Amino acid sequence: MIRDIQITDINKILDCINLYEQSAHLEGSNKINKEFLMSNLKQGIISPNHKIVVKEMLNKIVGFAVGSLLQNHWNNQMYGEISYIFVHPDLEGRSHKKELFDELNTWFMDEGCHYSLSMTHHWTEQYTPHQDYIDQADQFYSKNDCVMVGHNYLKVLKND
Repeated sequence: MIRDIQITDINKILDCINLYEQSAHLEGSNKINKEFLMSNLKQGIISPNHKIVVKEMLNKIVGFAVGSLLQNHWNNQMYGEISYIFVHPDLEGRSHKKELFDELNTWFMDEGCHYSLSMTHHWTEQYTPHQDYIDQADQFYSKNDCVMVGHNYLKVLKND
């Protein structure tokens, strides 16, 4: 079942986030700060410009997606931005990720968005591209009628 996240899901989603961190090989500067993330998730739950949807199976959250409503800087067009989609690696080949993707895009359309933009960027501890993750995301978006319209560039400004 795909549904909006609820405040009571915060502890359940932590298990999913821990698995996301492991499977996406997040480390160093890209490692998840769980307290900070939980604070953002709670704000996302109450903000009308953000939507977090979860995939629940057998009373466990096995996937989630985060979307935001934004406006172009150079005109008044609204668009939706998908910043995260994650599904348990054991369920990766099934339709669960597409269901989360479609749920956010339906919300974007209902809110009057002209298009959705999905962000794909992932790097190693040495700030080099984590190419396997990027390629996997590219395959998913290409299969779901998305076109590449740019690139993300990272410049290290501070070494922690």
